[in-house]
Amino acid sequence: SWKKPGYTLIDGNKIFTGDAYVDTLQIKGQAVTIPAGARRQSPLAIGSSFTTVASFNFNNNTDGAIGGILTGFVRVTSAFGQATIKVEARAVVNGTPVEIMQAPDIAPISAYVSLPKGVFSVAIQARQINGSSMSVVGSIAVIGAKR
Repeated sequence: SWKKPGYTLIDGNKIFTGDAYVDTLQIKGQAVTIPAGARRQSPLAIGSSFTTVASFNFNNNTDGAIGGILTGFVRVTSAFGQATIKVEARAVVNGTPVEIMQAPDIAPISAYVSLPKGVFSVAIQARQINGSSMSVVGSIAVIGAKR
């Protein structure tokens, strides 16, 4: 039990409320949500093979795999040699592609993913698919939620 001076007694094993107003809440081990992300603002030249546009390491320090929402995009900043440009983007979790999208200018990515326990990599990659020379920017983000 804990009581802040001038406030109500709280027994951590017996909390129930219809409405709660909290100024600051700290939850051990990121028990509810775990956000992380990365982005590239400066243009990156890409070719016909997948190239990493943005990446980060994600630390799921919970008891096991958790569900997560992955979202990102790749946007073409310049293209030369073709009247019609196309870019293909894919999201990669721990080395495994989880979602692929083709588009003319902006390739959005969105997927529900299983995030394994421990530290692993998350990336968004892109490649040109019509032979033109192009540069891209992009971002990727993940929010994991423990149930």
